[in-house]
Amino acid sequence: MKEAIVVKATDFAGRPQDLFINDVTQRKGVVMVDYGPMWREHRRFALKTLRNFGLGKKSMEDRILEEIQHTVKTLEKNSGQTLSPQVMFHNAASNIICQVLFGKRYKYDDQTIKLIVRCFAEMTKIANGPWAMLYDSIPLIRHLPLPFNKAFENMEIFLSHARCLVNEHKKTRVSGEPRDFVDCYLDELENKNDESMFSEEQLRRISFDLYVAATDTTSNTLLTAFLYLMNYPHIQEQCQKEIDQVLEGKDRVTFEDRLSMPYMQVHCDVIIYCL
Repeated sequence: MKEAIVVKATDFAGRPQDLFINDVTQRKGVVMVDYGPMWREHRRFALKTLRNFGLGKKSMEDRILEEIQHTVKTLEKNSGQTLSPQVMFHNAASNIICQVLFGKRYKYDDQTIKLIVRCFAEMTKIANGPWAMLYDSIPLIRHLPLPFNKAFENMEIFLSHARCLVNEHKKTRVSGEPRDFVDCYLDELENKNDESMFSEEQLRRISFDLYVAATDTTSNTLLTAFLYLMNYPHIQEQCQKEIDQVLEGKDRVTFEDRLSMPYMQVHCDVIIYCL
């Protein structure tokens, strides 16, 4: 274990390489690509830039609290009606990362975000299903018009949208005064040297990776929490009671308030464990 993890860490640092995922992403981006110079360079840049725009800081909490207000309004608007919490939570998580990446949020009924959410859901379903396994296992079927081709089409839809957003940024940006992740990347492109692996194609791909990474896990965690509390109403009631006691009339909860909510914290841990 020590030899693999410490002594030969770089030899074991990469992810298992899945052929279907590699072909869809063209081995570009940052999340699923193999360990190497491009991965290290873009991981370092992404972490630094995301921290600058609030990752783990108070400003990110403010964005989340602001988006929660839109989620609450959606729930109130649909009171007594059928509502898919999966779509709602996906939209909320999507908007938070979109503000960091592109400096904009979308209304929940915006056709663009609906298309992106649908494309992403279809891609996830295919990547985790039997068609991806068949694609990996049987080379002869890779060029046939089978359902896995939908994942490639959906990737192109997202990249086309990302291309439009990047072009908008190029028209309005001020060099050295970044408004979001895309501006920072364009600044890096402007100042890159011959050895740099930064490119506009890589920008579109890394935007997709960060969007997926920030949206999927968060929305699924919230959806699981919703289901958990619906199935155990006595736990929901006790959590609400503890929240009311801690907030004492405040309309917003903060990350620091969790230290005063041991019952709530325990059940948050249960939900994460269930995932």
